[in-house]
Amino acid sequence: MSRVQVVDGDGVFQEELVQGFVGAAGSGGPMDWGTEYSTVAIMGPQSSGKSTLLNTVFGTSFVEMDAMCGRSRTTQGVWMAKANHIANSVLVMDLEGSDGRERGEDDAQFERQAALFALAAADVLLINLWCHDIGREHGAGKPLLKTVLEVNLKLFQPRKTVLLFVIRDKSKTPLELLSNTLMEDVRAIWAAIPKPEDKQDSVLEDYYELRFQAMRSFEMLEDEFRADAEELRSRFTVGGDATSSLLGPTGTTSVPTAALKLHLQTLWTTVKENKDLNLPAHKVMVATVRCEEIANSLCQQFEKSATWQHILADSQGGIVLKLGAALNDAALDTLQEYDAQTRSFDPTVRRQKHEELRASILKCMLAAFKQQVHVLLESTLETFKANLVKEAESKAFHFANAAVLLTSEATEPFAASILACVPEVAGTDWEQDAEEARTALSEALAKHLEGVRSKHMDAVVVAQCKLMEQDLHISAHSILDTAHVGMWSELQMAVTEVTSRHNVLLGESLEMFKPNDEDILMCEEKLEEKGKEVVNSKLMDATASVVVRMRERFQQKFHKDDKGVPRTWAPSLDIGKCAQVSKKAAAQLLALMAVSQLENSGQPVAAAGTSEALAGTSAMVEDLLCSFIEGCESTDPQASQKFGLPYWGGGVSTQRTLISPPKCRDLWRQFETEVDVYITQAVSHQEAARRANASGAPLWAIFAILVLGFDEALSLLYNPFYLVIIGLLLLVGKNVYDRLNVQEEMSMGLLPGLVALAPKVMPTLIDYLREVMEQGHQIAEDQVQKRNVAEAAACSPSGKSKPDSATHSEDVAKGHSPIAATEATPFSASSISENGLRQRGGTPSSPKSEST
Repeated sequence: MSRVQVVDGDGVFQEELVQGFVGAAGSGGPMDWGTEYSTVAIMGPQSSGKSTLLNTVFGTSFVEMDAMCGRSRTTQGVWMAKANHIANSVLVMDLEGSDGRERGEDDAQFERQAALFALAAADVLLINLWCHDIGREHGAGKPLLKTVLEVNLKLFQPRKTVLLFVIRDKSKTPLELLSNTLMEDVRAIWAAIPKPEDKQDSVLEDYYELRFQAMRSFEMLEDEFRADAEELRSRFTVGGDATSSLLGPTGTTSVPTAALKLHLQTLWTTVKENKDLNLPAHKVMVATVRCEEIANSLCQQFEKSATWQHILADSQGGIVLKLGAALNDAALDTLQEYDAQTRSFDPTVRRQKHEELRASILKCMLAAFKQQVHVLLESTLETFKANLVKEAESKAFHFANAAVLLTSEATEPFAASILACVPEVAGTDWEQDAEEARTALSEALAKHLEGVRSKHMDAVVVAQCKLMEQDLHISAHSILDTAHVGMWSELQMAVTEVTSRHNVLLGESLEMFKPNDEDILMCEEKLEEKGKEVVNSKLMDATASVVVRMRERFQQKFHKDDKGVPRTWAPSLDIGKCAQVSKKAAAQLLALMAVSQLENSGQPVAAAGTSEALAGTSAMVEDLLCSFIEGCESTDPQASQKFGLPYWGGGVSTQRTLISPPKCRDLWRQFETEVDVYITQAVSHQEAARRANASGAPLWAIFAILVLGFDEALSLLYNPFYLVIIGLLLLVGKNVYDRLNVQEEMSMGLLPGLVALAPKVMPTLIDYLREVMEQGHQIAEDQVQKRNVAEAAACSPSGKSKPDSATHSEDVAKGHSPIAATEATPFSASSISENGLRQRGGTPSSPKSEST
């Protein structure tokens, strides 16, 4: 294979062809060269005789341009061949010419890539140029050379490369002057290119060796041209003259031919992927600059326009209807003006700058959009809050349903309003901003709903706590007021029952909020804490008034017997024993109130069995208090010392201690001071009763009464009327005596008894006489009524009168006998006379005349 295409015209590396060109080991091809070879490449303008030069110098077979067929591109891409006229092993690379009309001014990228590829791969790079182009900018290929030198320094670690300037169609200008001009241009290029930090101080000679070769015209002086080619071929000799040899002393490279394919492929991939080589064409650059200037000018005009300022002010002040349409019209006016001014420029650049202008206008309009979104958000949120308050005031308010309904009523119009604020020219650019606005509204609504929900739930909990507080107050007050032995268990049951009932009621009240398990648990904890607070408050009140309760318990036991009958403090009653029993009852109450026995109160008890341990503590306190009661001893010999400790011990925590031992001792002393008065009064009453019972009449007085009163007794016996009067007086006196409860009143003593009875004698006597008179009148009226009925029956024409004996028999049978009525009351005679007067048409006598 004499030649091979390494890179085709489309920039594709020909991997299989290159591998076939290198060949296999032992085939005599490049594979057997190892590192003992050199690479030569050539670059230059199209149709400048590059292939002709290589074929003449190296004996290769690159395709040459046929001048008779016209001047056009002959070599496409990058080709490679082996040098034949040189003894050394040399690989020759022929590149597609630069500045060709086939690619045009818009596709200069490939010529840069090919030139950089040749510079990176070759040991000697031939730069083919016309003699008359020396001193020119583009004709001499200076921009291309600057680009490849700059990118090569950036992408690769440059090695010492020979840059051989082949000056074609040499003129009369000496080669030395031409060489100096080219050398100055190359050094100016090197000084102008930006360098990496580690190569800032590097010079051109560190990486490149500049050589020059003049060639006469091939068409005009072909023989001289071939002579010059022969001279140039002689310079590609290893070990030759150092001043003329181009291959150096060894003619070797660092890349073996076995890795040549991979090496070239890696170089081309690196070059092709580099963006620095993708420089625009001249008209593209002009279009870019002008379109950018026009776009910037129009964007500034848009920002200063009265239309935009009016839209911006309206969007900040309140809700603007059809804001999106207004923004769209303003943007379209500016974009249409841009299209009109840039119609003659490159379409690709024009479209690119059109999009950039559109993005700038949208960025400017985004401020108005966000202001309007903020206004809509605030308005929607305020309306939502007002509607929620109105719903909460209705009787059928259900928070969860209202929240769903009002949220839907708020979000749907808001989303429609947001869409109305987006101009059509924005396309999908503002979708994220619109979504953020909808998300912001949803978050704001959710946050407000959560706040209102928490507020209402707290209100429900507070209301339920008040109801529970009332129930607990009643239950705890009645239980603590009795303060019996089973008080704590009963109080525990009451607290549990009330709390459970109100937990159920709370759950029913919270259903409208659709609470989760965490919310329900939190509300129940609040309710439970409120219950503990109420119970603890009642316990504190009970302990604060424990002395009053002890005094009442003492009075109940001391002033009444076991049957609840008040004591009379008879001389036979043991007051000391009664006082001891009453004090024990008070001590039991104090011991019961000293330690809280409520369970699940969060107050630990060390002993196993909470209730049993606490009940044992109450019994222990009661036993210790017995040491203060006269005639009663404690089973604990150190009872008096334990009342000096700050705690009760026995595993009872300080949180459960309602009354500490020192406080118990002080309260007991206060109690004893108060009840000593009752004991003293009882003793005084007992002494008065004993003296009253011991003050009876002596025997001589009784004998004198019998002797001296004998005549009066005989006069009574001889006059029965006196006996009747005395009997009546005794009957009245006995009745009054019983009603006054004289015996009980006199038990307190003679003088106290008389003082107590004196104001009650006359009212009691008058009440008794009034009752007797009322009974007499009632009996007399019954008799008259019955007699009138009998007379009416006798006078009736159809009736049959009954004989008097029959009527008398019926009256006797019914208990209405006149004799019985007369004997029943002393006023029966007057009643009968009154009835008789009524029958005769007379007027009864007044009570005053009757008594007279």
